[in-house]
Parts: sequence; C-alpha cells; structure tokens
Amino acid sequence: MLRPRFWPTLIAAIGVLVLTGLGLWQLERRGWKHGLIADIETRSTAEPASLAELMRLAPETRPFRHVRVSGFLVQQPFVRLYVTAKEGPGHRYIHAMRLDEGGFMLVDLGFAPLDARDVAPAPAEHVTLTGLIRVGEEPGRFTPAPDLANRIFYARDVAAMAASLDLAVLPDMVLEAEMMTPPFAGKWPRTGRAITEITDNHLQYALTWFALALVLIIVWAVYHWRPRSL
Repeated sequence: MLRPRFWPTLIAAIGVLVLTGLGLWQLERRGWKHGLIADIETRSTAEPASLAELMRLAPETRPFRHVRVSGFLVQQPFVRLYVTAKEGPGHRYIHAMRLDEGGFMLVDLGFAPLDARDVAPAPAEHVTLTGLIRVGEEPGRFTPAPDLANRIFYARDVAAMAASLDLAVLPDMVLEAEMMTPPFAGKWPRTGRAITEITDNHLQYALTWFALALVLIIVWAVYHWRPRSL
C-alpha cells in the first residue's frame, strides 16, 4: 500500500506540474510553428508581387514574399555569404541592384562551392529577378567576424553588407533570386532558392517532458510503496 510522505510528495508534485507544463508549452509551440510554416508556404508560392506592392505591406509581413524586380546589377564590388549547401561549403553571391524604380536593393544571385573555378560575372545588361524576400540577420555571439577585405560575411547582415559596398540600399531585406533573365553565362553561381527548412521537433520535446513526468510519478510510487502487513 502507498504511504505518502509530505516532503517527497510535495517535491514530486511540483516536478510533475513543471514537466507537464513544459510539455503543454511545447504543444502550443507546435501549433504556432505549423501556422508559421503554412504562412511561409502561402507567401512563397503566391504570384510574384511588384516592389511597390511589397513596400506597401507591413515590414513584419514581407519575409518570404514572392517578388519580381528589374534593373541593372552592380557588377563590382559584391559580397559573399558563407553557407553550407548540399554540395558542401560555399558562398552565396550578393550584389547590389539599381532598381528601375530608383534606389538600390541587395539581391542574392545564387550559390557557388568554395572550389568553383568557373564563377561567371553578373550580367551587365538589364535583368529581371524573381525570388523571395529574406530579412537581415544579426550576427550571433559565435558568428565569425566578417572578412571585410574580401567582403565575405557569415550572417545576412544587410547593414554591414551595404556599408562594405558603400551604398544605401533598401533596409533589412535581400531578394533571394529563384530566376534571373537573362541567366548567368556559366555554371556558377547557381541561381535558386536556398533550402529553407524550419525544424518542427516540438512533438518529440512534448512527449519527452510528459514521459519524464510519468517516470517521476512511478519513482514516487515505488518510493512510497510498502508491503501490506499481515
């Protein structure tokens, strides 16, 4: 039979409540994450909007919007963003674009591996780009400092990239090109969307917290179990 003791029971009860609360919080996060993924899918697969239409939207609703812009690319200088793709480590080539509407915008023209030898220059003629709007990123605590001499960055820091190009650009956004007309003359950089995977491990986390709560209950029961005396 069970003979609960006060302090072990109190501590176990608090532990079960905390672990159950963490599990429920993960389930709430899972619902939010599913909504975010669905929203991104809707934005990224919609018909391309114009830059004017994009700028009329609230800034927080611009990320992952499908957009089409036209203008002339600034061939030199440009910046490179270090990434790891399915081909291995490499750079995404980011140029400034002089927009037909006026002003400049940073555009990500695609990926090339570190050992790529046939990286084509950006087209000099008028181009049209279709792609997704990606927001800027602040470097994290462990993000390497940019190599400003070679204009190599390790985070999509729009302000720092623009400063290295000595240009005023549309703030806090980069157009990640999926299609460019006319295309690059060479194999690299490969224009196309970067793989954007939003992890959704919240169900596993929730089940882990619930399992720990159950284990704690079992431990409490075993600890307090006493054989029935005859």
